[in-house]
Amino acid sequence: MAKVNLSEAAGLVNVARSTLYSYIRSGKLSVDKDHLGKPQIDTSELIRVFGVLQDNDKDNKKDTEITPDTVTIQSENAALRAENEVLREMLRIREEQLREHQEQESWLRQRLDSLEARLLPGSSAKSWWSRIFGSKG
Repeated sequence: MAKVNLSEAAGLVNVARSTLYSYIRSGKLSVDKDHLGKPQIDTSELIRVFGVLQDNDKDNKKDTEITPDTVTIQSENAALRAENEVLREMLRIREEQLREHQEQESWLRQRLDSLEARLLPGSSAKSWWSRIFGSKG
């Protein structure tokens, strides 16, 4: 979810900044710090504590509400994206394993064909017994 500063957060939930500070001090509302050390509040945290958020942007004609359902959908979407990435990586690994097994099978078939060619009748040398006593056939 998006992170907003305390003034924006107060506007989104229609309360004074002092109210947000008291919620933070009492532990009802958690706050993070940005890279400059300024307090930032996640909008999902505002929804958890205050319910539906209001967009107070004067230029925006349409009222935008972030509901708990929206938060749920967004978190499910993020989870599905992560799962999708894991599955893609698993598929890539399986395809690589399949390719390696196919290469190994091809090599083994070539080796088998080579060994079979050595053992075919007519291409083998005379046995020791037939060289000593000679074969008449």
